[in-house]
Amino acid sequence: MTKQLTRRRLLASVGGLAGLALGGTAGAVPSRADSTDELPVRWNRTYASNTLNSAVTALERDGQYVALGATGPGTDETTGWLFGVDATSGEGQWQTRVENPDLDRQPSFQRLVEAPDGDGFALVGIQLAEGTAALVRTGPEGEVDWWESYRAATDTEEGTLFSSSLVPLEEGYVLGGYSIAGQTIDAVAIRVGADGTEQSRTTLFDDEQSTMLHAVPDGEGGLVGVGQLQERTTATDERPQVRGVVFRLAADLTVQWSREFTPPADGGEFRTTQLAAVTKTADGYTAVGRAVSQSAESSFGWVLVVDGSGSGRVNRLLEPSQFTSLVGVTEAADGLTVVGQLRESVTAQSATGWVAELDENGEGRWSKEFSRAAVNNLTDVVATSDDGVAAVGTVQAESRDADPRTQGWIVKLGGEPAPSVTSTPDGDTSTPTSAHSPGGSHGESERPDRAGPGHLAPAVRPEAQFRDGVHVVAPVADDSRDLSDWLSYPRRMSGYVCAVGGGKGGVGKSAVAVNLGGAFQKRGLDAVVVDADLGMANLGALLGLEHGTGLHEVLSGDATLEDAVVETAGGLPVVPGNESLTAFADADPAELGNALERLEAEYDVVLVDTQTGVAHSVAVPLGRADGVVLVATPDAIATADAEKTAALAREVDTPVTGIVLNRVRDDDAVGEATSDLSAPTLAVVPEATMDSEQPVVVTAPENPAATVLDGLAGALEPLVTRDLSHEAFDPETQVAPDGPTGTAEEGSDADDSDDEVFSMFN
Repeated sequence: MTKQLTRRRLLASVGGLAGLALGGTAGAVPSRADSTDELPVRWNRTYASNTLNSAVTALERDGQYVALGATGPGTDETTGWLFGVDATSGEGQWQTRVENPDLDRQPSFQRLVEAPDGDGFALVGIQLAEGTAALVRTGPEGEVDWWESYRAATDTEEGTLFSSSLVPLEEGYVLGGYSIAGQTIDAVAIRVGADGTEQSRTTLFDDEQSTMLHAVPDGEGGLVGVGQLQERTTATDERPQVRGVVFRLAADLTVQWSREFTPPADGGEFRTTQLAAVTKTADGYTAVGRAVSQSAESSFGWVLVVDGSGSGRVNRLLEPSQFTSLVGVTEAADGLTVVGQLRESVTAQSATGWVAELDENGEGRWSKEFSRAAVNNLTDVVATSDDGVAAVGTVQAESRDADPRTQGWIVKLGGEPAPSVTSTPDGDTSTPTSAHSPGGSHGESERPDRAGPGHLAPAVRPEAQFRDGVHVVAPVADDSRDLSDWLSYPRRMSGYVCAVGGGKGGVGKSAVAVNLGGAFQKRGLDAVVVDADLGMANLGALLGLEHGTGLHEVLSGDATLEDAVVETAGGLPVVPGNESLTAFADADPAELGNALERLEAEYDVVLVDTQTGVAHSVAVPLGRADGVVLVATPDAIATADAEKTAALAREVDTPVTGIVLNRVRDDDAVGEATSDLSAPTLAVVPEATMDSEQPVVVTAPENPAATVLDGLAGALEPLVTRDLSHEAFDPETQVAPDGPTGTAEEGSDADDSDDEVFSMFN
């Protein structure tokens, strides 16, 4: 059996903070300059086999660090990637692709464990387009032994299974994660045998929205996991708080105990909380994650220490930077080591990797920042047998044309000194401050020639190669396998994909998408608008387009994408849908990702008009997007539904850029509507009626609605073009300064009657 999996770590649904919170306060961690006991940097290397490369996790085995990630020449040709490096020097030893030739789309692998028999590895991941999870058993150098897939257990609705944890137990494994079906999110644990056959499945915390994000063996035949809980409610004006949960499962997957936690908030509330990783310690467990402030302007690292029964001992926040995210933790020889990422803000386009050592009370001993490129992200940390640690992650170059664009990354601290090698950059590339300027450089030389066709075969053992001081593993085989859901940081090589979404129909998503497209075109960008509402396509009718071929025909294989693109009277390219039920039945939603990838290779900006609701068919375009712009009207139902879309976007790890508040007539409604939103307000658009077929930003640029949306496109331009020379996009400055009503009055002689408000279309 085959299958797939694209894990994106679930970002908590928005919620307030209440309930149990142990003592602890936010604080900085001492830099390496403040301590003489920090671990020395032994080596700091990046690894590339192709244009796109990543490393997300690793383990130590037989004098090597074995890393798991992805590699490929482009977003549509990426496969799983296992590679081994020497534990002392960091030099590459072997590598292999992990792929299934029977699949059109390869999964995204995110967890790696040693097989229970000690003779190989097990990998788990997801494929978002299929909504399935994959478990793969390999030999000691990556050759595939077997491949199994698992679906969400639902009899009534289309469901998606996100597998975010893998624990080896005696004679098998436990896959942990969560399923999404309709409005329900359930934490799930699946027990499988040594051959991957499913033996049992348990839904955890039946009465609440829940996730399971990570787990480790408890040493007694069971496991301890971390996740999230949120009260289920049908009320549109309620947003129950999200709590962290630590729990223990026995070998038969029964819950032995569970404990709920919220971070210390000093009387305030957090928008989002998340426990992302957990490790076993000598006297209990330590979990790490993050807590995002109510204003969404800052994020704290969250450290939680519990004893063997889950009782809380330490609950504290760390704030080494304005936006801090902790995603990995391990108990090393000298204490707890945590890793994560630091940004100056949630929208900053550069970031540094962060490593810190904490004592048993969560107090910082020392910390270091690392930069090898514009964006640096550490996602896992391993305690090594020589009393050091190895931090694993991915770096991304500033230039979209860089080759390689992204590279796997391993930093070794402490342990045995590395032998002298000319490929290691001179000096310590870590920094003691919170500066976020890119560090390191990469050469412009061409990649070596590729090897022959790829297949499920024994691992390759290439000679190590070097490029301008950057260590690279020689290229592996280059097959045309398709995967772009593989990286939880910026991952596009060409155009920017912007999903325009909102849970409620009738709020003006299509109008906002088309007007943004027209505004981007005015700025010299090639933009295209795609009607991805497969069930209720109406963009073509909205624009008065008569075109027999559309997205549905592309997804059914009856037409090419080139045939489906049509231009409006104003010259804006559009991919309309088909309103017939037959076309809807024939269309394959799984092909939508392929279509978007081809469009982003041809256009600077791809605006995707998504369907309403929260379902698997919405998750596909959200997961393919680089960012999401939400649209809502200033009423409780619309904003609550927009929050659900925001939560789904975060579950697939796609950033929510912000929300456009549309059809606003009363200034007072703005504050009421935005007071409980997790996403920042990007623009406030005056109420508009649909009375014709062309975007107002083109036909009537002086109109207030056009002014607001044109200004929003200008503010978003550095973001969608990834222009790092501009100041980072700040959503808090994008709200229409004079308010919707005042702006409308200044631009016309109209009164407040419904018939005379400005239209977004003329």
